[in-house]
Amino acid sequence: MRIVALSFIIAVASCAPSQNASSKVPADLVIQYAEGGGFTGQWTGAVIRSDGSVHVWSPIAPDSVSTLIGTLSVSVLSDLWRSAEAHKLLDLSGSEEAGNMTRTISIGVHGKQATASWPYGPSVPGDVKPYAAFYEECRQAVSRLKR
Repeated sequence: MRIVALSFIIAVASCAPSQNASSKVPADLVIQYAEGGGFTGQWTGAVIRSDGSVHVWSPIAPDSVSTLIGTLSVSVLSDLWRSAEAHKLLDLSGSEEAGNMTRTISIGVHGKQATASWPYGPSVPGDVKPYAAFYEECRQAVSRLKR
């Protein structure tokens, strides 16, 4: 009887849904974020790729000198992807606002790209709050690599 019960439990557990299928990080995912402007016009940012590699760059643009600083773990990268999906970033219209200091983030996957820019400061415009929250999550994940 115990063997039958154990077999039943294993069968049920194997049929239970695992993580959401969409939590798998797409092979073509690219996240770029940056901040800059101000008196110097300097920009710094990072590029996160689907393999978890993180390149940071400064002072002009991602195509300038970039440095590989490490690789995000599969779980951290999956968390970022789930967050992007939860915020529905690819479905939002984005924003192109700028300020003296500006933050920008772009996420690209499956041929779609969503980008938002906003003035960096204590208040974030309502339409870019999901992007700003995602920006902060990405920035924190990358800053943990730099330690």
